[in-house]
Amino acid sequence: MGAKEVLLDGTEAGASGMLEPAGPTEASSAKESVRGSQEFRPGPAHGLGAIVALTCFNFPYGMIYATIGVYILPYEALRLWPSHESLMVGLSVALIGLTQLTCPVIGVISDNHGKRKPFMFAGGIVSVSSLLFMSLASLLMARGLWLILLVVVSCGLNVIYSAQTGLIADQLKDQSSRGTVSGVVAVHLLLGSTLGFLFVAYTTNFDFQIMYFTYCVVIFVSVMLVCYMAVEDCSNEWLRGSKLALRDLLRSFTVDRSNNPDFFWVLVARTIYYVGTSGEVFLLYYLRDMVGTSDEATQKFQISIIALLGQSAAAVVACPAGYLSERSGRKILVYLACSLMCFTWAMLIIMPYIWTEDASYESYVLCIYFCAVIYGIGNGAYLSVELALALDCLPDGRTAAKDLGIWSASAFIGSAIGPLIQAFSLELVGRRGIAIDHMDQPESYHYAGYLSTCSNQILHTSLIEPAFRFTVDP
Repeated sequence: MGAKEVLLDGTEAGASGMLEPAGPTEASSAKESVRGSQEFRPGPAHGLGAIVALTCFNFPYGMIYATIGVYILPYEALRLWPSHESLMVGLSVALIGLTQLTCPVIGVISDNHGKRKPFMFAGGIVSVSSLLFMSLASLLMARGLWLILLVVVSCGLNVIYSAQTGLIADQLKDQSSRGTVSGVVAVHLLLGSTLGFLFVAYTTNFDFQIMYFTYCVVIFVSVMLVCYMAVEDCSNEWLRGSKLALRDLLRSFTVDRSNNPDFFWVLVARTIYYVGTSGEVFLLYYLRDMVGTSDEATQKFQISIIALLGQSAAAVVACPAGYLSERSGRKILVYLACSLMCFTWAMLIIMPYIWTEDASYESYVLCIYFCAVIYGIGNGAYLSVELALALDCLPDGRTAAKDLGIWSASAFIGSAIGPLIQAFSLELVGRRGIAIDHMDQPESYHYAGYLSTCSNQILHTSLIEPAFRFTVDP
């Protein structure tokens, strides 16, 4: 390493190569204990290319969690638990959300040791091997083992994600580029989702087991690329990080609201966001029961097109919106996103009454596709500023992975409780609700269930906007 190093945004570090703290230091023993004896050194890469490479794990992260939520989980639940498929989808998504609690713990450990790459390697090995065994458990109809492996895979992915997020904060110093980085991260997530659903659409005649092997390939490639681009000290000094007590690990889940109110409200808003988007996993059942798509291959094709349109629209919007947020502020994009997403859920409520038995089935499907585009634009606008808001409000740059781990885990409540709320709503209200007279196909859930589910989505999405009123727009 030379006397100076260039950061991702093109600025230079000091002669020692050390990063300056990104924010005020909290006066707590837990903070001091997680800093460790190692200081983070930024890699020599700079510019947009380095940002794209070092954030590329978001591509498989987006692909996996998008396709597994609306494709793999519903079909696995229908095959493994045919009598209680909606409840098992909700339980599976809740378990995935629960594993996000590993993010702050991994963050505080990697902060303590001053390394990210070893955690990425370990998470990659766990994720890939568990996915292969998960596929085998599915084929053998081993229900309990499949659920356990689902949790293990999610833990491995969160280990990689936490380490990669720490790398971004380590090497990003210029505040003016945070919107761009957040936009690039959103594009990775959305492009991964888009290509994932495109792959699903073109493999409708194949068994969905092919997705498990696809996940393994993209995880391996992305982890190798990030680790190649990230430059860290090759010594073994990091193994001698300061000793962590159980108290320090438990404190990794806490945020001092009095000292960091902006960061606290960013966490609250992110939690609400994931509650407000949890109804997406039940779109497959909406197509079957409300639209009238009974053929399984057609259902798979339509859900793929819906996801493809939504994610493509979001990907197109995300990067320009992130760049725009550096000039117009973040909040205005959040307000726009909430309005568009609420509009989409409202349309799903009223469309069964608009399209009667005399209406065209094709026009109904086209309207669903239109709603997917509107929802995607709103989703892209929100995701484009999500990471930037967290970076703007970080309490301390030297504990970035720990704090961003809490930010990642803030989605736990939404990801875990949201699907369960929607599943019970659909199961309890939909099984006993009022049916739309013109729907003559056999239904698993009545209209009242979808009315309840979509109304819940509107309520929680609407709560995102007031949560951000407590923060200062950077």
